[in-house]
Amino acid sequence: FKGLSDAPQLTLMADGNVKFGAQDLRTYNPAGKLLSTVVIPGGVKETTSVSPLDGRIVIGGEHHSPTGREPWRCPILNTHKPDGTLQYQLYDWGGQYVGLDNCRQVSDSVVRQVTHDKDGNILFYAWSDGGNSVMTTQPNDVRTGVGMRGLGMSTAGAGALSCVYLVRVEPKDFRVIGWTLWLATAAGKPNSAWVDALGQTDDGTICFAGRTAWGLTQTTNKLADGAPAAEYIAILSPDMSVARFSSSVPGAGVVRVGNKGGWGIASGTVQGKSRVLFLAGAAKESTQYETTTSTATMNAVQPKFGGGWSDGYAVLLELPPLATSGTEAAAVAAKPIRLTVPRQTVDAKKPDAAPASPGGTFYFTPTHPKWVTVDGEFRDVEGKMWPSFVYGKPVSGTCTMVNDVPQASLVVEGIRFCQNRGEQDRRILGELATGTGQKVTFTLSSVGPIQTESSKETDAKGKEVVKEMRFAVGKGTIEIAGKVTPVTPRCVFKLIKARDNTPDGVRVSAFMTVKGKDLGLKAPGAQGDMDIRFSFSGATTAEPPPKIKK
Repeated sequence: FKGLSDAPQLTLMADGNVKFGAQDLRTYNPAGKLLSTVVIPGGVKETTSVSPLDGRIVIGGEHHSPTGREPWRCPILNTHKPDGTLQYQLYDWGGQYVGLDNCRQVSDSVVRQVTHDKDGNILFYAWSDGGNSVMTTQPNDVRTGVGMRGLGMSTAGAGALSCVYLVRVEPKDFRVIGWTLWLATAAGKPNSAWVDALGQTDDGTICFAGRTAWGLTQTTNKLADGAPAAEYIAILSPDMSVARFSSSVPGAGVVRVGNKGGWGIASGTVQGKSRVLFLAGAAKESTQYETTTSTATMNAVQPKFGGGWSDGYAVLLELPPLATSGTEAAAVAAKPIRLTVPRQTVDAKKPDAAPASPGGTFYFTPTHPKWVTVDGEFRDVEGKMWPSFVYGKPVSGTCTMVNDVPQASLVVEGIRFCQNRGEQDRRILGELATGTGQKVTFTLSSVGPIQTESSKETDAKGKEVVKEMRFAVGKGTIEIAGKVTPVTPRCVFKLIKARDNTPDGVRVSAFMTVKGKDLGLKAPGAQGDMDIRFSFSGATTAEPPPKIKK
């Protein structure tokens, strides 16, 4: 059988050994002796990489996971032990969870290239069609943002779009330590960009090449004055907050160099200086957006196109030393996130026009709406363990709202855990996630009247502001693995309005803190204080309204 094969990957290590990746990853010494072989599930390709420190394998990709309302491309970044055993799922949250009304991270996202740096950090490129992407959150915590602005680019105002997320993740707690969104910009609005090749230098500098629509951001030392579009090369600082170099490359990228794209990247040190080589095929010129530009050269042995279909084309860049250390920067310490009733700033000039709940009965059923409406979030108060997320549907019950006085009696279930494959020892409910038929049931038996708590705080400008919490104290239980625990949650009721501003449903969020051991958890790290949030939606009818016949 003859067919296409992935282009091999070749890496010259600092110790003189050579890593050769094709069907597996092999290491040879300078004499050509085979030192080691690593078998990678699925084979060696752009979406796989092996850590130079511990041999851990990282595999990226995607799978299709509908939200219940729309199709969705769900990104994958799985870590495997050197023997190929799955260790952790990262980013793979599943469409039903991200499709929740209080999440909606539904921009299609795909991990397309993965590599490691010399310190074992994971660097990858993810394509997405928008800004509502799980790539804006932590790999193991969909409710916590990356906390970085990168180059400061934004998808605000975009229409149909292809955008680039470049992400560096440290390998201990799998937190983001470098991140940026990469786009073109045209007429003040974001425009599409893609990456075809991804690399880096020993100091962590990011090197990549690809294509953009009109509006590529270029540095002043760009290679040519042609259209800011089509083929480009770029170099970013290790934390991806500074563009060290960016330029369109008219005429380049006309042949396939790697498996799919028109660029190859190599880096190394020559006489103590860091250098990056971009390799492509090039034509005589390029016409983009009615602008024709000759293929640029500088200090070239062959200063112009030699004829035929394509010439080889190389760009060699020498990088000055970084002012600060590169990949030695540690991840920002993860501050524990507490799950509490949201505080709203009180503006005396804009008092509440009316109660938040004008009245009506809302129904909680497993059949309407048809998509998932229940989510549970469980967090270690000390932040030592990863959070757990579950999702499901209501079981039964109603909530009646009259003049801000709720009357509720209902039952909801979380029937599926997110990221429930691989090892679960680092998650707060991990000991339950791998069991068959495991679920979490929350019962709200009753609630009291809405009450308000006020507090004075100082804002970022040093001004004193008043903030309020509005909630009702309820009574209920949480049942996990047959263990029933009484709880007194603080409940928040948020009206969902239709387009004509009439009530269309209600979103209830219940916040509580319990002891993990009271829930029956046995894992040593899971028995302390745990914050819990259950959120769920009720509709104005128990069953979906009949479809209008055309």
